[in-house]
Amino acid sequence: MLCQRFYIIGFSLWILLVTTTYAQEKPLTDLSGGQLGKIFFSSTNNPTFKSVLTGDSPGEPVTIFGTLSMPKNTSAKVPAVVILPGVAGATDHYFEVARALNDIGFAAFVVDSHKPRNIQGASQAFKNLAQSMRIADAYAALRLLSTHPRIHKDRITLMGWGRGGSVALFASSERVRRSLSVSDLRFAGTIVYYPCCLRQIRNIDFTGTPILMLLAEKDNVTLASICTDYAQRANASGADVKIVVYKDAYCAFDFSSLSGQVIPYPALSDFTKCRHKYLQLEDDGTWFCPYTKKRADKLSDFGDLTADCKVDGGGIIGGPEEARTESIKEYQAFLKRVCSLP
Repeated sequence: MLCQRFYIIGFSLWILLVTTTYAQEKPLTDLSGGQLGKIFFSSTNNPTFKSVLTGDSPGEPVTIFGTLSMPKNTSAKVPAVVILPGVAGATDHYFEVARALNDIGFAAFVVDSHKPRNIQGASQAFKNLAQSMRIADAYAALRLLSTHPRIHKDRITLMGWGRGGSVALFASSERVRRSLSVSDLRFAGTIVYYPCCLRQIRNIDFTGTPILMLLAEKDNVTLASICTDYAQRANASGADVKIVVYKDAYCAFDFSSLSGQVIPYPALSDFTKCRHKYLQLEDDGTWFCPYTKKRADKLSDFGDLTADCKVDGGGIIGGPEEARTESIKEYQAFLKRVCSLP
């Protein structure tokens, strides 16, 4: 019992130390000095989707950070990619992606929305890291990178995985862009790996830039089928969304650490039977559930819609190596196209 008490006290002191350290870091407002590595910058805590759409009551300022890396052996201006990790945060996978992007001539900025807010792991992120907060982070990163002397401000692409992919899709809304961006600054394109499409935009306005969706056929966590329906609805509205579905692949099929494996992953739930329980964001920032026909101001007002259809601990991850390598080729070709590279 005494050991447990010391552990709790020690952990609390560590949290306090981390919070204090990040709070004391001075956030940068521009990168005119050509800074690289870990960069602290300002974003917003606890904005609502309504405030994201309207720009009103944006919430409290917060200092977060990202890690910026550049291609080697060049001093010329380069395109860039803002990386939004999945719900577990900025793990090694995303820095591996950043290095691969550097190798093909792109700067990469891995945004860590978790650690600066003391979010530890997926369970805390689901509870305490709202998608609206991460949308604010994405646009704060875009504004910051646009000031870097070695980055083409008109060639910055957004890339997200899982929940980060869902955030990237919301950030692709023209209404969101007008609210959070400056002048005509926008992402050149959006790439999403298996986004969570249980949260959607009702009146889709993905008309500004192209989107690439890389989906897993057997994904029982983020559900390729509902994302495919969402993408088709987007294209019917005039958007440019390309869908690629990889056969026999599950969530996280692109992680090299899985090496082509398919394994149960109890930290995630199976949402296969929940595809009809999605919510749609209205133009005024409220939410609508087609299944219940109810409308609410906040996501939390719906409670846990999926409580009676998800299977806790039933998640599966991985997939064939071919799916991983082909998806990399796909997004690299997309990046070169939207950034007008040979």
